[in-house]
Amino acid sequence: MVPVKQVAGFVEEMTAASVDFELLSFPSVMHSFTNPGSTTLGKKYDMPLAYDVHADQVSWAALMSMLAQ
Repeated sequence: MVPVKQVAGFVEEMTAASVDFELLSFPSVMHSFTNPGSTTLGKKYDMPLAYDVHADQVSWAALMSMLAQ
């Protein structure tokens, strides 16, 4: 839901500030992708919401890895 230009600007700003960061991008994944009930809600309210099991698993693993560090 964030335009590519804004993401690029964020990356540039963080890089310029020498911030140690990792950006996970899931271009075709919709908002609320970690909520298994979001697909139903998206359809019910005609909103761009949908669960994505792969993105959920990848993002969760990345979060656990970051917290372990």
